Amino acid sequence: MLEDTKEKDSMVGNIGAVVTVTHRQDNEEPITRLKHAFQDIVKTHIHSKINQTNCVELFLLEGDGRKVASMTKAFQKEEHIKSVKVFVL
Repeated sequence: MLEDTKEKDSMVGNIGAVVTVTHRQDNEEPITRLKHAFQDIVKTHIHSKINQTNCVELFLLEGDGRKVASMTKAFQKEEHIKSVKVFVL
């Protein structure tokens, strides 16, 4: 939790970050919706199936730290998202 707090505190100014999101395969809608809502900071998006029912998404982001934090929080608020991790580069 301490590391997570440090990451969030460092989201100021223009930053690069990697956000990983895991979810059930049948819950793609929030991923697509949020990817389009934040398309101005999404530089790369990679989708991969972990197994028959779960997926992982990797987002390489570049832009205003507040917007990166907003995208991360938007994923965290989604009911069926399993996990969200952010790494500031």
